[in-house]
Amino acid sequence: MQENMLRVLLIEDEQVDAMHVRRCLHALSTEEQNYTLEHSTTLGEGLERLSKKESDVLLLDLNLPDALDTGTVAQARERDPDVPLVVLTGQDDDAIALRALDEGAQDYLVKSEVTPSLLRRALRYAIERKRLQQEAQKLQDHLRQAQRLESLAVFAAGLGWGLNHHLGSIFEEVDQLLADLAQLPGQAGSLKARGIVIRKSAQQAADLVAQIRSFAGNERLNFRVIALSSLVAEVTDTLETMAAGRARLSFDLPGNLPAVLADTAHLRQVLVNLVVNACEATRDPKAPVSIATGRRRVDREFLMQHCAGTDLAEGEYVFLSVRGSGRPLEGEALERAFEPFFTNKRAGRGLGMAAALGIVRDHGGAIKLESGDGWESAVTVLLPPTSS
Repeated sequence: MQENMLRVLLIEDEQVDAMHVRRCLHALSTEEQNYTLEHSTTLGEGLERLSKKESDVLLLDLNLPDALDTGTVAQARERDPDVPLVVLTGQDDDAIALRALDEGAQDYLVKSEVTPSLLRRALRYAIERKRLQQEAQKLQDHLRQAQRLESLAVFAAGLGWGLNHHLGSIFEEVDQLLADLAQLPGQAGSLKARGIVIRKSAQQAADLVAQIRSFAGNERLNFRVIALSSLVAEVTDTLETMAAGRARLSFDLPGNLPAVLADTAHLRQVLVNLVVNACEATRDPKAPVSIATGRRRVDREFLMQHCAGTDLAEGEYVFLSVRGSGRPLEGEALERAFEPFFTNKRAGRGLGMAAALGIVRDHGGAIKLESGDGWESAVTVLLPPTSS
């Protein structure tokens, strides 16, 4: 919607009523707020226009020649579920109006009572009510995602503790077995080799448990005040080596950012996980993976869109961003990206993003996952600046 232009789509078969709406909108138009009107005389024609999603608000007659009663509202909602919708009815019938509202309309007007001021109020109220409904839905989705991740974190904490306990026993027994085999002559060599294989597998399982515990957020961290750009700069050679042959890395690391309180080892793990994911998603070894730090003021809308972690307040944050050139995420892959073991990669993967979320959550921050048009996805880590 343009700042001073409101695009109204009217679906109305009665020319007299349509002309009255046009005159009302003309009377309302000023330099500060202008109105444009598109008029369709049938539901079919109107739905085709609505499909283009070029309308800011819809005025919909309930009694059209090719539709019946409030079924028109349901069909309009199928074509564009987001457009604010005001129903026009020739009857002052509360039951009809309430059915239309239940179908998804935001307001209704009785045709014989329409005046410029009443029409302006109905359009304004419909737009505002739709905005509030959309915000409420986003909040519900955000809360549901947070509750699901919290439940998974509790489960992961218990699972990590139990597996760690059993792995500790396995390490003790294998290490004792290897020590005993070292004292035996003759054929003990092959047994020792098998013991080494067992210990290596146990170590891989222990590494997996460490990632589970990172997601659960019960790791002991050593916090200190750091410069985020410096932390990234220290591992650029390592990241370049990891990306060799898979992607081309670029860095934007300004040096005048507020400091953050962080565990450097765990924050490096987050960076490595994000870069590895971006490189694996990139099909062209010449395609860029951009790594940047900076500061950003974020609002509630930004935080509600695929942002997982601590329930942050609006304000200024220091960020770490990794932007790749792989196929953008959408649907289930976008909604569940931070869940342990959810992955569209080969089997046995799927803890990198979950572990990163747990670490960032322990830092009082959040991760925002964005995936837009084209072949691109970006992950942004938000960290609160230190108060000093």
